Amino acid sequence: MWKKNIVIPREYEVNWEKKTQRIQAGVFFEKDWKMFWILNVIPTNWDWKFNVFEQKEDDNSVPF
Repeated sequence: MWKKNIVIPREYEVNWEKKTQRIQAGVFFEKDWKMFWILNVIPTNWDWKFNVFEQKEDDNSVPF
């Protein structure tokens, strides 16, 4: 079973330097040869772009 974090990138500027904040929106995982994605958050002001990153081993955010 593999798990990945679904994140939404949000760009902002601090001291004229562009930075990116990643808001965790859910989890994408495989279980019993099936793929699932669970969204916990859907922002209202959003450009429909998701990023998927490897999950750390100590992060157990899959509900089952």
